[in-house]
Amino acid sequence: PVKSTELVNTDFTLISALTAGQQNFVLSDPRLPDNPIVFASEGFYQLTGYTKEQVLGRNCRFLQGPGTDPRAVDIIRTAVANGTDATVCILNYKADGTPFWNQFFIAALRDANNRVSNYVGVQCLVTPEQGRNLVEEKVNQVMPLVDKGPDHDSGEDK
Repeated sequence: PVKSTELVNTDFTLISALTAGQQNFVLSDPRLPDNPIVFASEGFYQLTGYTKEQVLGRNCRFLQGPGTDPRAVDIIRTAVANGTDATVCILNYKADGTPFWNQFFIAALRDANNRVSNYVGVQCLVTPEQGRNLVEEKVNQVMPLVDKGPDHDSGEDK
């Protein structure tokens, strides 16, 4: 019999690959109050400047700050609430207060009974230029520039 807390093999393979690739990632436990971080990679500590004592046992929201877009946070919150995967470019903050663009991916890890046992959050540093371009692309998706050339009917009678 498989214990319900064991990760399924594909999840174990993912964590092994992230660890071997020295990626920046954290594991959180949704079974505990406020879904705290229970493991963080060395790369995460190097990227953010936080120590193990400052990270373990806390929810990831400590990375947010005054410039963090609440819509990006809502995407993450919705994924966690629904047990689904999501990716978002979010402005986070290092321990010293320095902002950084984070292409963040979150995935639900399930046990043998298909219950979410952990979330893995992968952080990928995005250069400021890439971050600006991503924001510009998002704005253009929501509010595309409309070409109102000389044939545009302004509604005025001629």
